[in-house]
Amino acid sequence: YGAHYYRIITPKKGKKDKRYVLLGWKGNNLRTTKKVIDVIHFDQEGQPVFGDDIFKLGDETKKRIVFEFTIQASMMLRYLDKPKWIVYDHLAPPSKRDAGLFEFYGPDLSYDGLKYKKGKWILMEKIDLRNAPSPLDKEFNDPTR
Repeated sequence: YGAHYYRIITPKKGKKDKRYVLLGWKGNNLRTTKKVIDVIHFDQEGQPVFGDDIFKLGDETKKRIVFEFTIQASMMLRYLDKPKWIVYDHLAPPSKRDAGLFEFYGPDLSYDGLKYKKGKWILMEKIDLRNAPSPLDKEFNDPTR
């Protein structure tokens, strides 16, 4: 428990569901660091309650998601207002023999995410985060020419 939370995703106005999703950073040790996706709500006495079964990762449901990776890397974890997704770098070891040794894990240049549907955050793998084409694109020089 506990992290430096840098983003709070608030529930929709008027919804009975008053769970807040938290994105955070948590230092770990000399070799690894962690990023966290957690959820918080408040009980009838106003006390905070962390964790809830709202993260659906395939056949598995989790109370929170913790990413552990090498301290030498930076991991992107953010919320996109449009289309209301939580997106993050996919972490992987450099080779199969390093599987499970999180001090070697880092971003592999692909992205995963979560989208909200019927009270759950559902895993989306290998999503495309490139900018959509814009009519203004023609006003810029092509750097490959």
